Amino acid sequence: MNKNIYKLKHIIGILFFITLNTLELSSCQPTEEWQQISNYELVQQADSIVIVKVKAEIPSKKRHGMSQVEAKVIKVIKGSYSEKKLLIRRGHLNYYGRTDENDFSDVRKGAKVGSCSPYDYKLDALFVLFLDKRGRVSRYIFSRINEEVDSIGSLWVKAVELYVETGKLNDYTKEKEALKKIVKTKGTPNALTKDIAKHFSMINKHKSTQDLMKVYRKTKDKSKKHEILWAFINKNDGSSDKVFEELLSSDAWLEYVTPVTRYLLEKKDENRVETLIDGYNKIAEKYTSSSNDILYTVGKLATKKDEKIILTFIESNPSKYVGFFSPWIIKNSSNRLIELVKIVSKKEKKSTYYKWILAKMGDKEIFNWAKEHMYKDFEDRWMTYYVIAMSPLDEADMLAQKLIENNTSKIDISTLVEGYAESTNKNRRRRLEEIRKKYPKDKELKYWIKKALRYAK
Repeated sequence: MNKNIYKLKHIIGILFFITLNTLELSSCQPTEEWQQISNYELVQQADSIVIVKVKAEIPSKKRHGMSQVEAKVIKVIKGSYSEKKLLIRRGHLNYYGRTDENDFSDVRKGAKVGSCSPYDYKLDALFVLFLDKRGRVSRYIFSRINEEVDSIGSLWVKAVELYVETGKLNDYTKEKEALKKIVKTKGTPNALTKDIAKHFSMINKHKSTQDLMKVYRKTKDKSKKHEILWAFINKNDGSSDKVFEELLSSDAWLEYVTPVTRYLLEKKDENRVETLIDGYNKIAEKYTSSSNDILYTVGKLATKKDEKIILTFIESNPSKYVGFFSPWIIKNSSNRLIELVKIVSKKEKKSTYYKWILAKMGDKEIFNWAKEHMYKDFEDRWMTYYVIAMSPLDEADMLAQKLIENNTSKIDISTLVEGYAESTNKNRRRRLEEIRKKYPKDKELKYWIKKALRYAK
C-alpha cells in the first residue's frame, strides 16, 4: 500500500473535520456577525486587568510548539489577580511596534499581521494586559488587549482606571451619564474625549436594546440597519423579536437576508419555510449569496410537513439542491431520496461529500462498500471508516464496536473518531467514550475525541 497517499487522504479527512471546529489558526477572518467592541466595553468585559513588565521568552519544549513570554506583574488595575508573574501563551519577542502613547484609537501592528490579536512583546517594556477568568490574555480580536505603555502613569492606564471606576456603577444608564460628564469636564484629554465618542457611536450587543432600537427606527442607512440587526442577534435575549417579525411580514427582509436567516436558525422557527421559499423565488436569479443563505436555512429548518415543496426543488435539479437540503434529506431519508443523492454522486467528480450524505442516510450500499473495502490496499481506504462511523445502521455500529475492541490501528481509530463528529448513529457518544477509555494516554486521540464529542450531540 502507498502509505504516503493514504496519509494524504487521512489528512484531507482531518481538514474536513477541522472546518467543523473553531481552532486557533495562523490567521483569522472575522465572520459577518462579528462586531468591534469599544475600549470602555473591553474594560468591562475583562475579568482582570494588570500592568506587567516583560522579562523573557520561553521556547517551547515541543518540536512545533508555541513559545511563551514570562512577565512580572507590576500593578493590578481590575480584579483579584494575585500571581506575581504571568506566562503569556503563544507570546514571542519578535516585536512589531507600539501605538502612540497619547492616542488609543487604534491597535498595535501585531494585531494586523494575521492572527487578529497581537502575540508580540518587547523585552523589559510595560504592557497593560486584559485577562479572562483563567488568567490568560483576552481573545477579543482587533482590540487593545495588550498595549505597551511608557509608565504606570500613562494616559492609557489612566483611561483604563477611569473606565474601571465608571463600570462600578453597574448601571447602563448611570454609566452613560458618567461618561458624558467626563467628556464635558474641562481639561479632559482629547484622546479620552474621542474614545468615549467612539464608544457611543459603536454598534454591538453591549448597547441597550432601547439605544439600538432608537438608531434602527431613525436611520435610513441600510448598512447601519444591517449592523444593528446583527447586534440584536448577538444579544440573543428576545428583546428584538418584534423587529424581525416586522421584516418578515413583508418582502423587507430580503434586504437583510443573512441576519434574518441567522435569526430564524437561532429561533429554530420551522414555520417560516414557506416565507423563505417565496423569498428565494423572488431573488434567486439576482443575488446568489443571499439565495444560498435562504436555501441553507430551508435545509436546516424544513420538517416532514415541507416534504412536497422540498422534493419539488430536488427533483427539478438534484445537483443544485441536494447539497443545500442535505440536513433535511438525512433526517427524512427514503429510497427515492437515496436515488436522487446517488444521481448527484455519480455526476460529481469529487463525490466524497455525497458519499457521506448517503452514509448518514443509512444507505446499505455505501455501508457494504465500506465493509468490503476497509481492509483493502487502496488510497481511499480512510473513507470507509468515515462511512462506518457516520452510518445510523445497527450493522455499522456493531462493526465499529468490534474495531474498537480489536485494537485497530491508531490511524484507523482516529479516522473513526473524526467520522463520529458528523455521525447520525444513536450510539456515537458511547463509542467515543469507549475509544477514550481504550487509549487514556494518547493525547492526540484525546484531543480529537473531545472535538468529536462537542458535535456528537
